Amino acid sequence: MKKNWLSRVHGALIYRVVQKLKKIKLDLKSWNKATFGNFKSKLERNGEKLLVVESKLVPDPTNARLNNWHYRLLKQRETCIYSIRNIGEDWQEKNGLLMVIDILAFFIRT
Repeated sequence: MKKNWLSRVHGALIYRVVQKLKKIKLDLKSWNKATFGNFKSKLERNGEKLLVVESKLVPDPTNARLNNWHYRLLKQRETCIYSIRNIGEDWQEKNGLLMVIDILAFFIRT
């Protein structure tokens, strides 16, 4: 974000500020996707994999490889659910920053 804010943009002062805010907004969106991802789809994929592993464990419950895989999938699911529960504060903070950028861009344009 700092790099985008310090980048050179040609034009009137208001135009430069708006362009820099747009770049920062794009950075925040990509940061959001990289940091938080899509937890719903991750949980769905994890659940599907768990069903496959559990169906394979029924006939062979002592299979070490399957038990290890099952354990790792359960830990991934637990981590994902924990992240969703604790995302509130980070989301509100980031969302507030995006809102400030939108408001500043709106007032600068008018």
